[in-house]
Amino acid sequence: KPKRLNKAIELLEQDQPVYYTGAGPLTYDQGKKMALTFADMLNVELEHGALDFTALRAFMRGLRDGGPTHSGHLTPAVFVTLPALGLNQAQMLANSWMVRALLDCGVHSLDLCHARDPKAIEVYVAAARFPFKRPGVPDLPMEGLRGSGSQGFASQIWGVSPNHYLHVADPGPFNPKGEILLGLKDEDLHALANTEKSLAVPGTAYCEWGPGDMRMSMAAA
Repeated sequence: KPKRLNKAIELLEQDQPVYYTGAGPLTYDQGKKMALTFADMLNVELEHGALDFTALRAFMRGLRDGGPTHSGHLTPAVFVTLPALGLNQAQMLANSWMVRALLDCGVHSLDLCHARDPKAIEVYVAAARFPFKRPGVPDLPMEGLRGSGSQGFASQIWGVSPNHYLHVADPGPFNPKGEILLGLKDEDLHALANTEKSLAVPGTAYCEWGPGDMRMSMAAA
């Protein structure tokens, strides 16, 4: 029986690898099909894809209705590569609505591309959190930016009550009970230079290499 809603977090807590594949077209039928994927996570690539929240919600409904997965989880974990980039704090603040809107669709994790600036990453984390205090979880410099009402649809996808969603929709492992994974992508030399500082921002969970963009950045240096 699954111990966590987010299969990726459960595997990482067991020191196991996490395998992912692409989600494919964002349709209800594709969601039902991918509910039985071999993979632990599905990537919805929106850095260069169409930012279509209606299509994403249809896909997530399909995942829920097509489940549970072979491992017994209601759905595979779903992570989205953001169109917003982590270039600087002001840019991330202006685009923080994307983080909130994507999590409202019921996805479990996000990747911030071109994660150059630790200050931008602080905003990224805040945009993924609700503002209320949580017992045993340290306060962060920036108050959470998610708002009441966003738990309605997402809680249905996760198969929990709206109140329960509010308490587990928080970044792990920073919050031991959190079911959201916030990742970074090092895709240029600027991000690479700040990798350790960026991963030291509370709320971040992992960093992923971006070989295509990194190759371009190295060629430009």
